[in-house]
Amino acid sequence: MNYLNLKLDTEHLSKSVFLITILFILLISLGLRILYIQSTPLSNDETHNLMFAVLSMEYKPYKEVFVGIAPFALLIVQLGVKIWNTALGVRYPMVLFSLLSIISIFFLVAKKQNLNFLLAGTFAALFFSFNPHFFLVSSSINLEAGALAFALVSVALAELYCANDKLIWLFLSGIGFALSLAIKIFVPFVPLVVATQILLNLKFNKNLSFTNQKTYIHLLKLGLIWGSGVLLVLGLSLVVYDPQMMYEQVINFRLRLREVTITSLGDVQVATELSWNDIVQYIPLLIGSIISLLFTRRQTLPTIVVWVVWFILSFIFINAHIPLRPRHTVIILPPLAAVSGLGMAYLITFLDRQKKLFLLNPFILLITLGWIFYFPLQAITAEKEDYADQHLPRQIAINYIKENTMPTDCVITKENRINFLANRLTPPYLSEISTARIFSGLLSADEIITGADASDCPILVYSSSFDELIPELAQKAQALYSLQLEIKEPNKSYNMILYTVKMNTQQPPPYPVNGSFDNLTMLKGYDIFPHTWITSEPVIISTYWQAMQNIEQDYKIFLHLTDQEGNVVQAFDHYPFEIKQEYLISDIKLNPKYLDNQSSEAISDYPGKGLLPTHLWIPHNTLKETITIDPSDDISPGEYFLYIGMYNEETMKRLSVSDDLPDSEHDQILLTTIQIR
Repeated sequence: MNYLNLKLDTEHLSKSVFLITILFILLISLGLRILYIQSTPLSNDETHNLMFAVLSMEYKPYKEVFVGIAPFALLIVQLGVKIWNTALGVRYPMVLFSLLSIISIFFLVAKKQNLNFLLAGTFAALFFSFNPHFFLVSSSINLEAGALAFALVSVALAELYCANDKLIWLFLSGIGFALSLAIKIFVPFVPLVVATQILLNLKFNKNLSFTNQKTYIHLLKLGLIWGSGVLLVLGLSLVVYDPQMMYEQVINFRLRLREVTITSLGDVQVATELSWNDIVQYIPLLIGSIISLLFTRRQTLPTIVVWVVWFILSFIFINAHIPLRPRHTVIILPPLAAVSGLGMAYLITFLDRQKKLFLLNPFILLITLGWIFYFPLQAITAEKEDYADQHLPRQIAINYIKENTMPTDCVITKENRINFLANRLTPPYLSEISTARIFSGLLSADEIITGADASDCPILVYSSSFDELIPELAQKAQALYSLQLEIKEPNKSYNMILYTVKMNTQQPPPYPVNGSFDNLTMLKGYDIFPHTWITSEPVIISTYWQAMQNIEQDYKIFLHLTDQEGNVVQAFDHYPFEIKQEYLISDIKLNPKYLDNQSSEAISDYPGKGLLPTHLWIPHNTLKETITIDPSDDISPGEYFLYIGMYNEETMKRLSVSDDLPDSEHDQILLTTIQIR
């Protein structure tokens, strides 16, 4: 009886040790990822996924918003947005899901409660968690790590079925695979891996004969149970989302990209070939796997066979993956990490039994741990240049967008990082303007311009890659917008081009006014953000102007903040669409329509009185001007009034306001009452 009690206590202790070990690995994995995330800006691909999630909060995914990711991936990113908005913490849900793969690897390798398997599971989990490619992709909102995590969960649940014959684990395994597909079709061969597990279990543990018809009936039953789990998740996706649109945007998009990439002459590079540095990360694991295969024992043979099947299938899949990027290689990592873990455990226990060699173990452990943790520690401590800091024109473009658009305005750009750094969104259908989407033929210049026009986007950021992908976009943008501005740092080659100020804004102003000045121009309305002002914090104001006839003079716009007695406490006078010197505008091109019937003398001092002086305004077109002002620190808290008007700076004479406009004076219009705190 005492022997039995001792045996039970040992098993309990062993389970506790296994649990403590995996918890320790998870804490290290999570901690290092948190440090990395907080020091690393979002990548371009991440901001595409982030834009899908943010826009899908307001618009219907796949139907109104172009969403290039599968539904479960969209939900994961949306979860991050709800908790952390668009800050770097938006990555945490995907990180937490990725930890499931570390647990799965540990469980699949450390299946038996002895020191050898504990060591094997520990090394396998560490090899997997801190592999450079997996560490990076699992610390982001890219999708490969999440899809891989649920694929491994599916295999781990199938292993639980093999261990205790409870069909619920097989059903849950099917659900795990379906969730992997619903993140990204990245590990499609999991059914073959699960089938291998079940067949090996029947062969080694059940001793069932494959010449018996009952065996095949049993296999069919298991397949139906596993498949029902898959169909449950996929069926729910098809009910919740539009199946046809989801297929077009998630699957057909990738098929088209693959097709045109293969048939392309290479004028536009979409595929990324792997470098030697990308491959070298796997060489030590490959060596460890070979060692493990050479010393495979019967008790580990089923496990080894499953991982060999995974490796062969993943190798085939990755070679067929077009376009191929370094992060896609994580698909071959699980078998290499698992089998290397077994090999490492065998090597340590073998040396430990040798009288003269056991002293090598501390050195081997130190070298191995140093290799495991070198990359994540280096990635965390390395200096990282922010996207906006890489080129000054890029930061200036972001500043220009912030200061010359409302927070509710959309911005058209190929780089969604610009949108998020400027805190602006794109139109729903233009959530991703990527090389891949354009190159695959699923987005045209006409669609971009139509989207910009319909959504009234005041700025289109033109990328040089558009010249290769859709060269007709430049001409169409020039027709839609009033100005083409080139931002360029002196003595540097990098530049940014902004198409800005729509020729004729279609959407009505949020706050209509419809007051005319001397029947020359009409203030149709305005917008303001925020409505309550805080001194020293910027305020954005948009005004909507429509020329009623040809205007001969250049008039200046005044915005006056007055107190209760009518005293002007701060003035914001400016010519229409004035440009700041700090914007480093190296070239300005006007839409040719503004120059019709204009003499060279009329524009001789251009742009001295604004980028769009009033004498160039085209009758009946509505121009939306947005400026950023800074209320002075000297203004006391209280209620104030914001007035607007126009005047000739040479004579200082103001234009008169139409008599039928209420709450206004003869030469200025009351926009709104302002509360200042």
